[in-house]
Amino acid sequence: MDIQLDFPISKHALNGFFASLRTELVGSCVQITVVCPSFVQTDIRLHGFNGDGQQPAEDPFDDGKVMTAEEAAASSSRWPNRENARRS
Repeated sequence: MDIQLDFPISKHALNGFFASLRTELVGSCVQITVVCPSFVQTDIRLHGFNGDGQQPAEDPFDDGKVMTAEEAAASSSRWPNRENARRS
């Protein structure tokens, strides 16, 4: 089991922060959108440690089912608009 909690904990904190900010800005002209793509192929997993305290020899998600950073950026650019924004 990989122990790489810094990323999901940080992602959770950002979601909480922006949910609070969205609430604070209700009634203003500011809209908050948080984009959370699925698994994105980066080297971040190669810099973590597994359950034995060792760095993984290979990316455990490198199976062709994850999107590239470019694909994530392209899909994310569709969302910041009124029709697709999730409202709290």
